[in-house]
This record gives sequence, C-alpha cells and structure tokens, in this order.
Amino acid sequence: MFDQLSSLNTSRTNWRVKVRVTRMWPSGSKASNGNDGIKGYNLILLDDDNCHVHAYVYADNWKKLSGPIVEGGLYILSNFFTREALGSLKLVSSKIIINVSLATSVELIPEDDFMILFHKFEFVDLSELFSLANVIRAVEDFEKLSIIGTMFGDREIVKFRLTDGRHTHQVTVWGKLAVSTNSVFTEATEKPVIAILSSTKLKIFKNSVQISTLPSSRVYMNLDTDIVAAMRQRLYSDGYVAPERSLSTHTYSSTMATPIKTLSLKELSEKTSTEMLDVVEETSA
Repeated sequence: MFDQLSSLNTSRTNWRVKVRVTRMWPSGSKASNGNDGIKGYNLILLDDDNCHVHAYVYADNWKKLSGPIVEGGLYILSNFFTREALGSLKLVSSKIIINVSLATSVELIPEDDFMILFHKFEFVDLSELFSLANVIRAVEDFEKLSIIGTMFGDREIVKFRLTDGRHTHQVTVWGKLAVSTNSVFTEATEKPVIAILSSTKLKIFKNSVQISTLPSSRVYMNLDTDIVAAMRQRLYSDGYVAPERSLSTHTYSSTMATPIKTLSLKELSEKTSTEMLDVVEETSA
C-alpha cells in the first residue's frame, strides 16, 4: 500500500510512496568539504496520480544510500521527513518537500509497469510571470552549435526562436545546456519541432520578457508526450506554417562576448544577473 504524493503533510514520517525520478541534479556549495563541492542532490518525483514533488538528499546521506538513483528510475521511498516548501523559487507547485535522511529506505523497482509517466510539466503563458516556469513553443531558425570567444575563454552557444504562431521570442543558450540543446534538436525529425523549456526563471527587463536558466533547467525537443502533440495540433489548427529556414548554417565570429554567471537558487534570490538563456519577446511580423 502506497501513499499518494498529494496526501503528504508534515504530521508524520512513516510515509511510503512509489515514484519515478523525472529529473535530478546536484546543488553546489563552496563549504561542502569532502563532497567535491556538492551540498546535496535534488530530485523531482512523480507518482501514478500525476502529482510531482521536489525531494532533497544531503551529500553525506546520498553516499550512504543502498544503491544509485538514476533519472527515469522507479523507486519505493519509505520513512522520510517532509517540510513546507517556502520561498518564491519553488520547482513544482507542491507545497511539500521531501527530505531523504539516513532513516529513509530507497528501493529500486527493477520491473517497470509504466503506470507512472516519465515527465510532467506545468505551463504558463509568458505574460503570466511567476516564480519558476515551464514554456512550450515551436522552434524556428535554429542556429547550430558554435563556439565563441569570451573574456573567460571559449563558450558553446546555440540560438533559435520560440513561437506560438503569433509572437516570437529570441533564445540564446550557453555552455553545457547549449550542447545538450543542439543534440536533442539534431535528433528531432518531426516538424515543426516543439520545445519545452523547464524550470526557468521569468522576468520583465526593459519592457521585454527574459528567461534565465537555473541548475534545474532543461530543454526538451519533440518530447513524446500528449502536450507536445496538442501544441503541434493547435499550431496546425491556427494555420501555422513553419518557415523553410529551419536550420541556419550561420557561423559565429570569435568576437568577445560577455558571459553571464551561473546562479544558484539562493544567489538568484539575492542578485539580478541572469545566466545562459535570455529570451527577448518580439511581436511576429
């Protein structure tokens, strides 16, 4: 018998849930001596009720888990603490965060019954800015991966546009995220290519919409999910026609560009600088 993620509260610790790890990434800290600069690990967990929750494992506890946790894996978690999700930078809408402690049992389920989805996204329109957002749009004018010189050395970069058929947003992606974005776009064959940008920070700056990536951000292209099919069908219904220029052969020069510092969640709440992914909203011609 399993508890549903939607039923979690802070009243007890003898919870038992069956979940899929849909995303995971480390949190760094300069003070994390002996852990290679890693303070802990973040997990996004999803259950068969399509509810997702953010979980956190401190680095010392991570090392003592009975086995490795992998993205996409199915697990049973038993006996864990829960706390309220505070602050403006919540990764999912759930009001509870799971804390995996030394008392927590993490059991891998080797045979996947596929009753739990591999992804879940909560979308908002770019006009409805909130703490962290997922954005879905069609990709246009993708300029393949290139490397440009910056004052801190060479950096990978890709550029493309996102559109809902009415408005277009210019996107620039830097660093490792640019490499993975280029890879998933290259593998996407069905047109128009539909992109999902997950866990991004949205804000208004100088009368334009900007999106900044965090360590938790991902870029997906043509993900095999109903929301992508629905977005493509909506574009077709609205009479959208993808431009012929779907892939640019433009080569970037080595002109010096100013890189943008990567921000942790804590730093982002204290600073205004942005990292990797800047989106400027434009009105479609």
